[in-house]
Formats: sequence, C-alpha cells, structure tokens
Amino acid sequence: MDAPTDRIAEKLDEILAWTTDFAAEQAPLVAEEVINFAFWESAIVAVVCGAILVVLAILYRHFYPVRSDRQDDADWFMGQVLFNAFAGIAVIWPIIFGFTAIHCLLKVTLAPRLYILEYISELL
Repeated sequence: MDAPTDRIAEKLDEILAWTTDFAAEQAPLVAEEVINFAFWESAIVAVVCGAILVVLAILYRHFYPVRSDRQDDADWFMGQVLFNAFAGIAVIWPIIFGFTAIHCLLKVTLAPRLYILEYISELL
C-alpha cells in the first residue's frame, strides 16, 4: 500500500477505537435515559387517560337522558341509542391507550432489561 492509504487506514482505526470506547462509556447512560423516558411517558399517558375516563363518566352521568313518559316515542329512543353509541366510542380510546401505557409502565418497572432489548431490536 502507498503512504496516503496507510495514513487513512491508521486514522480510521483510531476513529473506530475512539467510537467503540465512547459507545461503551455511553451505553449505560443511554439505557437509563431510555428507561426513564419510557417510564414517565407511560405514567403521564396513563394518568391522562384515567382523567379522561373520569371526565367522561361525570359527563355521562350528568347528560344521560332520563326516563320520561316519552319512552314510546321513536325520537326519544334514537336519542338514547345515539347517546349510548357516542359514549361507548368515546370511552374505548382512553381505555385502549391507558392499558397500553400501563403495560409499558409495568414492563419498564419490572423488566427494564427486557424493555431495552426490545427497544434495540426495534432499532435494528
């Protein structure tokens, strides 16, 4: 090999050694930050979904159509059906996101190494 190629190869070896050392030093810190971020993100999502469910329950109780003497009226019946359908659809999303956040929260808390391995596998 000629001299410029040898210098480039030596410089690349130095950069690779430095990068390997840097990655080995930073890996535990990055893993800790990933776990902390996932924990707090999941906790906040779970709390927000819980708050949304509480607000929806209060609204449902407050605005639920009360039985009246108009039970035989078709408009009253359709109002009941539409109100309950809307309430069911509105409740399903916070439940799904809330349980997903709780699952992630439990995984991060109880099995952080498993979470890190899954996180790395998603990156590859």
